Amino acid sequence: MKFNEFSRLEPEDYGKLDELEVKFKTMDIAEQEMIYSEFPYKSKMSIMTGIAKVYPKMEKYVEEKGYDFRESIEIYDIPQKQIIYLMKKS
Repeated sequence: MKFNEFSRLEPEDYGKLDELEVKFKTMDIAEQEMIYSEFPYKSKMSIMTGIAKVYPKMEKYVEEKGYDFRESIEIYDIPQKQIIYLMKKS
């Protein structure tokens, strides 16, 4: 499974995009069919706990449905205190 980590850019920060692209790799996630899950972010430990709990369930769901979803993305939305897991088609 290909794995990527991302942070979400708030709309009010779009004006800083040029500045951020110098330090960080950026991308726009186009609307597409994905499997979506959320996990609460309470501390850095939430990252490891979320990985251990969410991915096995997402993998099982994909397998049961016969889907070809293999690329995953994690989005850390710290202001909203949540981790968003997306699995998209390869």
